[in-house]
Amino acid sequence: MMAFGLGTGLLVFSVLVIGRGEVVRLITQDTVGQPIDTQLWIADLPDGIYLRAGSSDVKWLSRLESGGAPALEREDQTVLIETFIVKDTNIREAVRAAMAEKYGLADRIWGAIHSNKSAVIRVESIGDIAATAHQNPHGALPGAQATP
Repeated sequence: MMAFGLGTGLLVFSVLVIGRGEVVRLITQDTVGQPIDTQLWIADLPDGIYLRAGSSDVKWLSRLESGGAPALEREDQTVLIETFIVKDTNIREAVRAAMAEKYGLADRIWGAIHSNKSAVIRVESIGDIAATAHQNPHGALPGAQATP
């Protein structure tokens, strides 16, 4: 338990002091439809954009899986998204490498804490939204799905 606390402290330190990198905002909904914001790192690959969770049981990932209308805010643009859990080992490794390059030491510390427990999520935009991040986006969309 103490090792986890130390690792988490190092991660926070490295993000705040050593380098920030790009942070996007994922907007999901709780069980009563209230929006919940989560700040995440993002990786751009030739075939799309990806998020990464520390494990498959993080709360924001379970909110994606439970439905609602998830959205992603990046560079002051908010879009409705559809998400897919990535099982392909090659894509997972490419996302790991892209995050390591983009976030440097902070990502190496993150990787030491989470090792092979991480979940990789492919994000596809399905359209801009007119609602602000603190309003409920229109309609219900499918949540996280497994990629074929």
